[in-house]
Amino acid sequence: MSDSKHSYPYKKRHVWRWVLGGIALVLFAVGGYGWWLYNDTEEAIQDPSIPEGVVVAKKPGDPYNALLVGSDSRSGFTAEEQLDLGAGTEGVTGQRADTLIIAHIDPESGRVTMVQFPRDLYVKIHGGPKDRINIALDGGSTKLIRTVKELTGLEIHHYAMVNIAGFRDLVDAVDGVDLCLTEPIPFDDATGIEVTADELPLVHFDGDRALRFVRSRNFPNGDLGRIQNQQKFLAAALDKLTSASTLLNPAKLLRLPGVATKNVSVDANTGIPQLRALAGQLQSFDPKRFEAYTAPIKGPLTLPDGRQVLRPDRRAMEKMFGAIARNISPADAKGKPKLKPIPIPEPKEQPAACRT
Repeated sequence: MSDSKHSYPYKKRHVWRWVLGGIALVLFAVGGYGWWLYNDTEEAIQDPSIPEGVVVAKKPGDPYNALLVGSDSRSGFTAEEQLDLGAGTEGVTGQRADTLIIAHIDPESGRVTMVQFPRDLYVKIHGGPKDRINIALDGGSTKLIRTVKELTGLEIHHYAMVNIAGFRDLVDAVDGVDLCLTEPIPFDDATGIEVTADELPLVHFDGDRALRFVRSRNFPNGDLGRIQNQQKFLAAALDKLTSASTLLNPAKLLRLPGVATKNVSVDANTGIPQLRALAGQLQSFDPKRFEAYTAPIKGPLTLPDGRQVLRPDRRAMEKMFGAIARNISPADAKGKPKLKPIPIPEPKEQPAACRT
């Protein structure tokens, strides 16, 4: 299964700009629009322990790769909150990569290529045996960076991570996020999320409810449905972050740096200027120069201990990441298998309450 057949929900230019900006800002910046309020925020978010595996681009303007991580760390939650929010069971420790994306950005051409890794992808972990790729983060950011580098062959120039407490706190800092949904969501025992028909189409999410929503896998297509919901919510969250109700509200702006300093980590080479530049490049992208992929897989595999994992398609991965390393589209790379970006369907008519 070297071609991903899973589609994003929107095609309109401005919505895709918000989706990419959302990945760059909500996933790893968490409130970047308020950072200018504090001179010490940059020092607070930079982690000097993760320069290993991260390299500096040869010169400004060169293509670069950013590894964007959403951690499921339970730090900041009581045991009761973990159980209540579906953030894990009591006694769960450590952290895993709940969301893992490589963004390849060519500032000169404006081309953006993103590859998202399923968290159950079964790969060689740096310094250890094979396991799910999301497990690598439990050994520290450097182990995850090196695992991704060894899997893809790509240099990592920037690294940024936000934990689930940061995601929750960000949503609460802007007084919640409204998201357009066309169908109710049945109650999910694992996360506690439920959206009833009488709430549609414009549904309000506070931080706790938003966390339940983006972590739920109770869909026919499982983790891929979760990925699509994350994309939709990130788009709506950035829309709220950049709205006048946030930018012109000093009380909200003053909350955002605190969220970032407590819940965001970036490598020592990545400061606020680099993050703002990355976000700006992603927000001003040309949809015709954007491609999104899911890391190629061959199919499911049951391990001896009964766990279900996904087998990577090594041949397709070599072709995909080899093309990215040469700064060309994987879809344009010669040879087999043929790689296709995620198709973007025509948008469905939105309910009147959701139109902007």
